[in-house]
Amino acid sequence: MSAIAWREGWRQIRLVPPTFSSLEDTKRGKGGVKEGAGETVTMETILNSTHNMFSEVYGFYLYTLSLSDYRTRGWPLVDSPVPTILYTTVYLFIVWLGPRLMKDRPPFRLTWALVPYNLAMAFLNFYIASELMSASTKLKYSYVCQPIRRLSHPDEMRV
Repeated sequence: MSAIAWREGWRQIRLVPPTFSSLEDTKRGKGGVKEGAGETVTMETILNSTHNMFSEVYGFYLYTLSLSDYRTRGWPLVDSPVPTILYTTVYLFIVWLGPRLMKDRPPFRLTWALVPYNLAMAFLNFYIASELMSASTKLKYSYVCQPIRRLSHPDEMRV
């Protein structure tokens, strides 16, 4: 499915909220959810539209996967957006839950763990910056505007 077809499909969605029929219409067999022009929506129509909605979302998901860089296929946390969304959701849940659990407790003393962690992060950032600088100067990158190169050259992969 192309991006244009996906966009056109979303433009056709009606934003008129459905109205529910009265109890009397339901007893006469005319019940259900009615859309703006007085059409009765049956369960089959609702299931079909739900199936179409999931098909559209899945089609968009496949489209976004087709845009990914082929060099990163199979890499953990990069191959699909699902792990990133999952870890972000878990993080937000922990940020929400943490203060509630620690409300009546004294704070942890984590200096013994944070000092080595911060030193390791500083060394890791220095290593990443030095690799980036050496590989980008070797490839003569322009730091103002550099077009994307989709090569599998080892120096390109270092950047």
